[in-house]
Amino acid sequence: MRLMNIRLFKPFELLVKTMGMPSNSEIDPTPLTAITFILMFGLMFGDLGQGLVLMLCGLILRKVGKKKFQEDLMQAGGILMVCGFSASLFGLLYGSLFSSEHIIPALWFHPSAHIMKLFATTILMGVVFIAVGLCINILNSFLNSDYTEALFEKRGLAILVLYTAIVVFALNYQRTGQMPTLWAISAFIFFPLILFSLRGVLGSVLFQKGKPHSISEYIIETVMDIVEIALGLFANTISFIRVGAFALSHAGLSIVTYTLAGMVDPAMKSLGALIIIVFGNIFIIGFEGLICGIQSMRLEYYEFFGKFFKGDGVVFSPFTLKAKASEV
Repeated sequence: MRLMNIRLFKPFELLVKTMGMPSNSEIDPTPLTAITFILMFGLMFGDLGQGLVLMLCGLILRKVGKKKFQEDLMQAGGILMVCGFSASLFGLLYGSLFSSEHIIPALWFHPSAHIMKLFATTILMGVVFIAVGLCINILNSFLNSDYTEALFEKRGLAILVLYTAIVVFALNYQRTGQMPTLWAISAFIFFPLILFSLRGVLGSVLFQKGKPHSISEYIIETVMDIVEIALGLFANTISFIRVGAFALSHAGLSIVTYTLAGMVDPAMKSLGALIIIVFGNIFIIGFEGLICGIQSMRLEYYEFFGKFFKGDGVVFSPFTLKAKASEV
């Protein structure tokens, strides 16, 4: 398998290769990995000035990698550049410039002032990411002609419909206070559960795939699977709260920086106050940048890739013949 992506997405092949290579019967997840990683990092590290600094660091790292002919270093620099751009964009949305929220106006909202809105946004983002991951698994299963997996298994269409319905019903109840109708619950909750519960029978009858176990074992296995899926999807969704939590952490460190500077000089014009502001921003860029990168990777690998990625492909290596000189 050879990964072929446009220049913007190519650096993120490094993240995909870390988990393994997609096989020929899998969709290359690099473009979606790039989009989701950039979005999560920007949400957590939203600051216009600090984002521009990250872009500069990424540019330097990319040039060093190019000079030393190290592709991984070049790709890491490319990732840092794009993440810096995302952080700058969200900095404009948050109204944050070098840790200060009083220099430029927020085009969206200040995270520290709208905590519930921030958490709701990150949870909804997680719902979309998980649903997209399930869709990719369904497509991969169809490519492998594994129709039982695509339609009835733990990451198949039945579970996708069930998960989406629960989210939609919950949002509608939160907005209107109305419970879903019995027809809607039957069609989008009970029916997918029935299909999942009968997956062994349906797979055997419709697609001649395997045979169900004994009835008692099959019932126990199905009940345990339903509990596992419910807990797993709930945990996966709630896990995206960490995106909002680290956005608040970023804002908190910024407040601490300017509070310390204000203790030295309330006007923040003295050399001591400026030194605290500069070194505070350097610390936030290094520490928070590393943490946000790690958390973005964690969500990518466990919550997103875990829904569809197998990574059992082999890197394409063209066959070459070495010429051997001989005297005549």
